[in-house]
Amino acid sequence: MDRKTILEILRASNFAPSGENSQPWLFKIYETQVDIFNDPTKDTSLYNYNQHSNLTSHGCLIENILITTSALGYGAELKISESGENDLVASIVFNEQNSEYHPDLYPYISKRCTNRKPYKKMRLTEKDKAQIFTTRNNANLGFIENLENIRKLSISGATNEKIVFENKELHSYLFKHMTWTKEQDSLDPGFYIKTLELPPPIEMLFKLFRSWSIVKYLNKIGFSEFIKFSNHSIYQKAAGMGVVTLSNLTKEAYIRAGMRFQRLWLVATKCNISIQPLTGVLYFMRTIESGGAKNFSEAHAKEIRRCYNITQDIFALPENNIPLIMFRIGYGDPPSGHTSRYPIDKFIINK
Repeated sequence: MDRKTILEILRASNFAPSGENSQPWLFKIYETQVDIFNDPTKDTSLYNYNQHSNLTSHGCLIENILITTSALGYGAELKISESGENDLVASIVFNEQNSEYHPDLYPYISKRCTNRKPYKKMRLTEKDKAQIFTTRNNANLGFIENLENIRKLSISGATNEKIVFENKELHSYLFKHMTWTKEQDSLDPGFYIKTLELPPPIEMLFKLFRSWSIVKYLNKIGFSEFIKFSNHSIYQKAAGMGVVTLSNLTKEAYIRAGMRFQRLWLVATKCNISIQPLTGVLYFMRTIESGGAKNFSEAHAKEIRRCYNITQDIFALPENNIPLIMFRIGYGDPPSGHTSRYPIDKFIINK
């Protein structure tokens, strides 16, 4: 395999999801091998305490690499780094043997996106469910369709936004990465405002919310609760809720969870089905349990634990199954915007 083909594979892989579209990866190419490194400076948020969110995103990236390699008629051997020395995540060695690793999903890598619009009030067809959830490992994925449970999980999901507008560090991180026009997002990709699917009046006012002093004042009259209620009303309009779980908290488990979720998301995209991750509170719980509780108020920590426990209870998860990625799924209209990606050259280590 030549360098041009490797760059083509990496270019497709860069369509993987990441926190606030941070794209936290670097690549070093040695003939037919690529070493994948984590860039811990790209996401310094409370979602990514101990690099948990980044590792999951790297799993999505790796899944894209394996699918693209197969689609181009090659094979790949994946070796996940156990130590993470020098931020090494994994190494991939390419070969001439076609691996048949889900090549049918390749056309959907660039089409996959988060859709934050309300979804239609209809359940997934049995055919679509069969296609999407054949990607699952029964021990590491939950799915529910009960309307009352969807409502409860929607409240837990929307608690993330409430906390974001009540926690100065999270608020600052959000607006630091917000991009306001497509041109700006193309030049310096971030969290493009159109992907939030805000009503026009709220979108016009959203720049005002960059000011922490304004948000603090508005919170006194219920602004953060209004944000939570508004998002909850959208989130509950879904065909179902799903969760990807971990059976342990190793580095490889986070990466494998990301791979599993990305494959599921690509199959859903192939079926014209929308997905929106609602995983903020679950990552906050990982932050709290990894020593980062001091970053949250006592009230927020209590709220995070309550939402986390609701998720465990509704999905009836065994004690050794740890919820990591919750998502809503359903039939929705196309999203209003898409985030941009940096050119692949930006991620290549030439030393």
